[in-house]
Amino acid sequence: MNYIAVLFKPPKSFRDFGAGYSPEWVNKLYRNLKKWSPEATLTVITDFEKGFLPEVIISPFVLEDSGWARLMEMYRPDLVGERSILIGLDNIFVGDLSDIEKCDDEIILPRDPFYPQHFCNAVVSIGWKYSNKLWNRWLETRRIDMDNQKYKLDGQWSEMFWLRDQIKQASYWDDLLPSKIVSYKVQCKKGVPDKKNSIVYFHGNPKQHDLLDRDWVKNNWF
Repeated sequence: MNYIAVLFKPPKSFRDFGAGYSPEWVNKLYRNLKKWSPEATLTVITDFEKGFLPEVIISPFVLEDSGWARLMEMYRPDLVGERSILIGLDNIFVGDLSDIEKCDDEIILPRDPFYPQHFCNAVVSIGWKYSNKLWNRWLETRRIDMDNQKYKLDGQWSEMFWLRDQIKQASYWDDLLPSKIVSYKVQCKKGVPDKKNSIVYFHGNPKQHDLLDRDWVKNNWF
């Protein structure tokens, strides 16, 4: 299975969610992924040129966007191929990924841990057909939509708001594989992950390097 992430150099005045992200951060994510899925590959869309492990697949950006709009490049069908899993840099793998990798619905996302009537895009499994649909829609509307206030959060464009406007039907990890993909802030803040957990996503602070006093983080983030 191929996993796709994005690492970009943050523009000035960009809110600080990405503090500390670097090629070395990606290398740790890669080592963490390979621990739990030895056959997996990791593709990183980036404007950094050096510092990555040679096993990490590097792809340049193809659009001149900035900020969180750059995350939309994960949906490029040329990178997704038959199927890929799209991840955030603030994800940590803590268990076997084989059940997750076997799921083949058109698009699979987690429910938002705070607003379960919505989805979030912390971990997205997507096939070529659906990625092609989203990517073409993005190419058609991005110049207008990036100026649309309904897609902005604290003055910055949010790919999540845009995706929620485009994806009307989806499958949910919470229904297909309960407890496999969980939020640190909601399910794991008070203790170590359940043995069923495979991916923990942080969505904000703290992040992996802030929790190295926890064995489940220290043993997976190296």
